Amino acid sequence: MKGFLAVVAGYLTMAIIVFALLTVAYLALGVDGAFMPGTYEVSMPWIIIMLIVGIGAAWLGGWVCRKISDNTNTVKILAGVFFFLAGLSAIWSFTMVIHTDLRPADVSAMDAMAKAITPKWVTMTNVVIGTVGVLIGGKALGK
Repeated sequence: MKGFLAVVAGYLTMAIIVFALLTVAYLALGVDGAFMPGTYEVSMPWIIIMLIVGIGAAWLGGWVCRKISDNTNTVKILAGVFFFLAGLSAIWSFTMVIHTDLRPADVSAMDAMAKAITPKWVTMTNVVIGTVGVLIGGKALGK
């Protein structure tokens, strides 16, 4: 049971951090900073922020999992769960409808999340850096 709770706590830690920090980043950058002019394509500053937040959240999620379970095998399970779910999300992103309509000047955070066009390489990179981040944070890489 302790291992299950550690995995859940690690995953929730990652999800909450990503949601909170990307929301703050969106508010700080504004619509025009987060997207390319007139489109829903994300900007390079947004991509950089996403990757940094992703690796940090994954590291912290792995750390939380390890602190609760005190077991590298549990951290590896969290890494596997993340890889599986993030991989499914990445594959699903290849089938998503791309919004090609012009972006209005004011876009809510919820609309931004729903309509953002993230390059496929970023989506796939997030799967890898998240998985590795969990293993590093939980001190389970190479063990």
